[in-house]
Amino acid sequence: MQCNLRAGEGLFCFKVAYDEELGRHSPGAQLEVGALERFADGEQAMWMDSCAAPDAELINRLWPDRTTLSTLIIPAADGALGSATRSGAAVLRAARRARAS
Repeated sequence: MQCNLRAGEGLFCFKVAYDEELGRHSPGAQLEVGALERFADGEQAMWMDSCAAPDAELINRLWPDRTTLSTLIIPAADGALGSATRSGAAVLRAARRARAS
């Protein structure tokens, strides 16, 4: 089984589980390949994140075009600093949307 979480235009591969007794048949790899094929065939999402560690051998073979995601948290502020921070964040969001299209 695989649980993927949808967030806006993307999918996060949250959890994969399989019967350990079937390990010699590579059920995790088969499941991952099936998920990638389903993603590639449809229009379910614009992007998909494996959520795997950078040194995950199987995922690195299946996902050769991996990239690093990051989150920027900007604390709320009043006055000129708050206004500049909100404006800068809006510009970054617009640039990200323009790059995605």
